[in-house]
Amino acid sequence: MHNTAYALGARRMLALVAAIMILEFGHCPQSAAQASRSRPSPGPAPHELPISLVHSVILALQNNMEVKVERLTPLIREEEVRREAGAFFAPRLNFEAGADRSQKPAGSVLAGAQVANIENIDVNTGVSSRSITGGVVSLDFRNKRFETNSVFQLFEPQYTAELALTLTHPLLKNFGVGFNAVRIKVAQNNLASSKYQLRSMVTNLVVNVQQTYWDVVFAANDLTSRRHTLELAQHLQRRTVELIRQARLPAIARLQANTAVLEREIDVVAGENAFEDAQARLKALLSLEKAFPPAEYTLVPTDLPLLEPTTVSVGEGLKSAMAKRHELFQARLDQENRLLGVKFAQNQRLPELNFVGSIGLSGLAGTPSSTPLTTFTVGGIPVVNILPDGQNTDSFDGGYSEALGKLFSGNFLSYKVGLSLQIPLGNEIARSEWAKARLEVEKSKMILETLEQNLALEVEAVARGVNSRLKTIEGARALRDLVAKKLDMAQEGLGLGVSSVTDVLEAQKNLSLAQRDELKTVIEYNKLLAVWEKTIGIALERFHIEL
Repeated sequence: MHNTAYALGARRMLALVAAIMILEFGHCPQSAAQASRSRPSPGPAPHELPISLVHSVILALQNNMEVKVERLTPLIREEEVRREAGAFFAPRLNFEAGADRSQKPAGSVLAGAQVANIENIDVNTGVSSRSITGGVVSLDFRNKRFETNSVFQLFEPQYTAELALTLTHPLLKNFGVGFNAVRIKVAQNNLASSKYQLRSMVTNLVVNVQQTYWDVVFAANDLTSRRHTLELAQHLQRRTVELIRQARLPAIARLQANTAVLEREIDVVAGENAFEDAQARLKALLSLEKAFPPAEYTLVPTDLPLLEPTTVSVGEGLKSAMAKRHELFQARLDQENRLLGVKFAQNQRLPELNFVGSIGLSGLAGTPSSTPLTTFTVGGIPVVNILPDGQNTDSFDGGYSEALGKLFSGNFLSYKVGLSLQIPLGNEIARSEWAKARLEVEKSKMILETLEQNLALEVEAVARGVNSRLKTIEGARALRDLVAKKLDMAQEGLGLGVSSVTDVLEAQKNLSLAQRDELKTVIEYNKLLAVWEKTIGIALERFHIEL
């Protein structure tokens, strides 16, 4: 996995993080830093680790174990492609050697001895290969040394050498480039699908990191706002005591102010818990706990949520999603595999008709037997007279090298041509597999259509959410300004005696809630933008992530 825009290695990045964590940073984003500095802690204050959104994504991709595991799947699929291709294009060399000896009593004079002693030494080698069209070609070189005590043996010992080229090729079943490349194509599709699966996992992780990062930003700013509200309540508490001393407010106002302070303190505790929860989620995504104890540092986001008041287009988004969503690519590859399965199953229904052909050369040599051939007759004719003119035993006299010479002389040629046919009766298995394959194709088509329909609905829903969130932000901002003016009026009225402490406390509370709602809508807008990028298939492009 490479990131072209941010070329920071894992070791360098972790070393940088370690160096940052050792130091105490004095300048951080105001809201997050205030939230971190004011957190109560029984021991020394934890180190602050400023971190940007980009660095958060990098760390998550470098450290996430599930991504590391999923990265191995394409490598496994590559080996499967090599295996399927090797079945056709990788020749196979074979070699065998052996020796045997036997002694057998003979019950026939044709054995040439009462007890037949036979010794064999065989040394054979050959090379074979499958072609992409389905045929098998083999070249075999066979050698034998034969020795026996039979009186009918012409040579003692006898050497034979044979060289044969054989071709076996299907003509119906298992025939053709299109059929025999099916397994390779399926393996290639599985490889591509595994890469899309990896991209989907990385996309989900990137979106999850972004959303969690903005949750930390919201929690940090919300905690700062809650603490500021507590400070306002404490200030009002002191002012109430002073006004009561001046007899400008009744004594019950002190109880109201004290109650408000307690409520704000409880509210701060809730904000601290939410901040800690968001911190824990982000730290878990970054997987930094393996190198650093999470309790020893606090992540301080350096990126602020940006409001880009631009609407998104459903049409453009759907066009982008249909062209870039990884799930669609995977579904299309699966459908292509199912179509290849139909092609394979249809071919298996055919009869098995094979062409078989071979051509070979042979050679023979040996030491002529010491027993004169003239003493042996066949039908009253001496054996020596049966041999053709010029082909007596003296012409084959010699050892293994002479046998090779006879072989390569080309005088002893043999060939074979034939067809073999096998017709399965019934063939229920093949027909069942063909029917199953066609049903799987129909199923894959429906899955793809359903996925496209759901994707269209998803694009429309997310686009509607992004656009409506913009309007919500405008309304939340206007409400916050209005509530802030009411607080100013209530505070001025308190000094003039026309407002009560309850009015001021209510206005403070409403302002805190309005600020929280405004921040929440801005954060939700940024989170929805991350979801929108995922929906239209550009989440990785934003961070220039290449897999």
